[in-house]
Amino acid sequence: MESVLLNFSGNIAVIEFNREARMNALNLEMLQRFSGLLDSLSAHSEIRALIVAAKGKNFSAGADINELYALDRVKAAEFRATMRKIVTRILELDFPVIFALKGYSLGGGLELSESADIRVASEDAVIGQPEVAIGINAGAGGNVFLPKIVGRGMASLLSMTGRKIDSQEALRIGLIDVISKGDPLEEALRIAEKISSFPYETVKTIKRGIVSSVTDGWIKSFVIEENGFVDLSTSTEVKKRMKNFLNK
Repeated sequence: MESVLLNFSGNIAVIEFNREARMNALNLEMLQRFSGLLDSLSAHSEIRALIVAAKGKNFSAGADINELYALDRVKAAEFRATMRKIVTRILELDFPVIFALKGYSLGGGLELSESADIRVASEDAVIGQPEVAIGINAGAGGNVFLPKIVGRGMASLLSMTGRKIDSQEALRIGLIDVISKGDPLEEALRIAEKISSFPYETVKTIKRGIVSSVTDGWIKSFVIEENGFVDLSTSTEVKKRMKNFLNK
């Protein structure tokens, strides 16, 4: 089966992670598939919104630690570059991108959503950036966008302690925008349908203005995060931590 699925609901595209047996943990093949779908959608002038969701109980448990453990510097750079391409494409798309989070929404999975326009989460969502526990930093822009969303202090608290929070706290600090009492995909579809009822050029202009306001200077920050990810994920100390995590 494909690790990432693409479907349509009218003029709304829906991408879903499909590694349910691995809690939708992100590996390179999955990221490359996601990136390719985003590239193809960018050429569809009839699309008015994109929703990113997941099959199963969890949105994503983060990066696949088994794959991270096997990375050398070349593969670590490729892994990180692919995530950067995804984040960049999400920011560049003319139409809004809505993430539907549920269950474990952690690490790289959560960080990809931080580049989205709107985040919807289920009541049972477990949200956080716990990479510090295995000795690495964020891999998908989580050290760049999180402080823009929740402020420097809260971003430091979450990313430096690996603290996981529920959807209520995530809503309070602005990390998510809507709590869905039912399926977050259904709530995301309702929001997307509302947005798509307005003029395309108007929504496009609004998105460009908002994205521009939060991405000033982000390229330099991304380079710092990227270099750190490659250095840390291939260090001896981090490999030991990853091995201990996998052997639990």
